[in-house]
Amino acid sequence: MSSRFSRMSNPRVLTTLALLFAVGSCQEATVSSPTGQDPATFAAKLVSITSTSLTGPANRSLAPMVLRVVDAGGSPVTGVTVRFEVRTGGGYVFPASVASGTDGTVSTTWTLGTAVGAQSVMALLSTKDSVRVSANATSGPANRLRWIRGGAAGTQLQRDTTGATTVDTLEVQLYDSLAGQIVGVAGVPVTWATAAPLAVDGQPVNSTSVTDANGKARTVWMFRDNDGLAIPPSSIAKRMVATVASVGQVEFQARVYPGKASILTIGFANPGLTIGATTNVTATVNDANGFPIAGAVVAFSVGTGYLGSPGVQTASATTTTDGVATVTWVLGLAAGLQTVTATSTVAATPYAVTSTVAASKTVTPAPPTLTIVAGSGQTVTAGLAVPVSPKVKVTDGAGNGLSGIPVDFVVLTGGGSVSAAQAVSDASGFASVTWTLGSNAGSNTLSASSSGGTPVTFTATGAPPEMDKVAGDAVTAAAGSIVAVQVRVKDSNGVALAGRSVTFAVAAGGGSVSSATVTTDVNGLASVNWTLGAVAGPNSLTATVSGRTVTFTATGT
Repeated sequence: MSSRFSRMSNPRVLTTLALLFAVGSCQEATVSSPTGQDPATFAAKLVSITSTSLTGPANRSLAPMVLRVVDAGGSPVTGVTVRFEVRTGGGYVFPASVASGTDGTVSTTWTLGTAVGAQSVMALLSTKDSVRVSANATSGPANRLRWIRGGAAGTQLQRDTTGATTVDTLEVQLYDSLAGQIVGVAGVPVTWATAAPLAVDGQPVNSTSVTDANGKARTVWMFRDNDGLAIPPSSIAKRMVATVASVGQVEFQARVYPGKASILTIGFANPGLTIGATTNVTATVNDANGFPIAGAVVAFSVGTGYLGSPGVQTASATTTTDGVATVTWVLGLAAGLQTVTATSTVAATPYAVTSTVAASKTVTPAPPTLTIVAGSGQTVTAGLAVPVSPKVKVTDGAGNGLSGIPVDFVVLTGGGSVSAAQAVSDASGFASVTWTLGSNAGSNTLSASSSGGTPVTFTATGAPPEMDKVAGDAVTAAAGSIVAVQVRVKDSNGVALAGRSVTFAVAAGGGSVSSATVTTDVNGLASVNWTLGAVAGPNSLTATVSGRTVTFTATGT
């Protein structure tokens, strides 16, 4: 008995019993608070499960700290928040606030500060109870952050279409290099952020992730902003940065491409088109998000007029960086509807499937506008060409000269003629003809019109020619005798006019002329023989050309 008692009194035995009792007390049922009351009211204190005196390399995460929340009787309490605060040495704890589980425990990871020496963390209950955990930070390998994946062929370059979520996961690893081996550092927060605003560079699916047991953290890059709108494509790389505080950063880059071609629109450079006008036709190729697609070949076709060169009705152009392809269309000369069509097939890429888009645009061009430039309101000797040729300018609705437009010239009044019934406008839009007035003095008019447009009218006045008496005036001769009469017809500048009809008529005294009408020769001369009346006395003879009359007199003896 005494030996049995002595064994029971042995300190080693007593210690073993105490430990068994402690283990048994830890297996008590979890305490929950009454309904509607804060569990912290029943939490009496914190009990540290792991050591409160630690040692580890500076700037490295330690093994997780574990504590238990218990009530006054030592039973675990669930749902109580424990806060962790770094008091000395820097570093950080993550998570910094933890609610106790069903067994009353809380767990967090402490990453030591960069300084070697004493550091400490406080675990705090709302009941003011706390546990202080201290650590001796030793010099050791610094944590490092490295790229693991997120891009093709070991690069950090992502590629996808605007609005997409990248297929590749972005992944980094936080590690220490111990004894020549890579050792992942777990439980450390990694922040993810784009370098530019969300509307430009997009955003990560999760802005913060925690390194796993291998020290790895991940996210996925979305090429959309907070409102779900696609970000614009760009040849300049987008940037995403993974950061671990006090350790470093890893940068990822992305190229964002347009999606498949979904939209094609056609536009005209000139707002008001007229027949025969020249306009740039643009075709804009966009993806479903409205972003331009560069390098797309667009085929254009027209049924009237031509593209670029006469006779060419199909042409192609390649879109520029703004998604626009351009050709030049010279509209047809006929009135009525005219149509241009554009089609583009964009080949498949690793990021978008093959797609074809097409559009057409119609226009009913207005007739061109004719404006008199020169040649109206002139006065010239009847039967002569006006010194300034009638000239019009053919323009479109914006006042631009139109080339190649037929203009019809028609003499309306006064007789006369034009050098051509139709003239075609030149490169500046000008068209002109030579206008010869009618042989009779008086008003002359000439019309110019084109393609159903409003005609314009030129006016001119034909003046009578000048006429001089050369011979046979104021003579005295025997009654019944013959007098030679001659006139010269000329213009206002004294230039002889050939081919003019001069009418001779006896005005008084009787008698006769050898010819009632004589045409002037190359010198402008017209001559007749005037036979005086048989009775002695005064005689007179008139010569008339284009409204101009002169009178010859003679005395018969």
